[in-house]
Amino acid sequence: GLVRKVLVNPNNQDSIYAAANNGGLWFTEDGGDHWECKTDNTALLIGGVSDFIIDPNNFNNLILCSRVRAGGEIMKFMDRYDLGIFETSDGGLTWSSIPSPNTELLEYIIKIDRLGEGFDELLILTNKRLYKSTNHGTNWTDITSSINESNLVLRDFEIKPNDENKIYLAGTNFLYIT
Repeated sequence: GLVRKVLVNPNNQDSIYAAANNGGLWFTEDGGDHWECKTDNTALLIGGVSDFIIDPNNFNNLILCSRVRAGGEIMKFMDRYDLGIFETSDGGLTWSSIPSPNTELLEYIIKIDRLGEGFDELLILTNKRLYKSTNHGTNWTDITSSINESNLVLRDFEIKPNDENKIYLAGTNFLYIT
């Protein structure tokens, strides 16, 4: 399947996580010779992974956004594409759910990032909005609510280094700076 993101452990370059759009989160500790899916054997519905972040101080602490993204007739029965936000503190042996923002029909999560050192302040980008939580997902605020663009389709965002109050948001024919 489509690999959406790869992160290498800066302290052990043989330790790598890879996110597959329809195949979950994969891990190798031998530089890629052997891979293990970390999201298959879970009671939670973790499907494809659209994005994930890792605690820079502990490579076993992860948060991922899970979704199913199919097209046409397959998706007509679903209210939305995304399946949720999940976290692990043991490298994917166990997972728990983090509350997601209340999204609209056909709104799905594209990207996740964090502000500050821990996982308390989170940013979630959907195809329609950018949400911020300052309490580990308990509450979410739409920080793009003031944008008056019709047919807005968002694609990516980046946080300005050394100034987390400035976020560059990109979309189809669109660039916005908070």
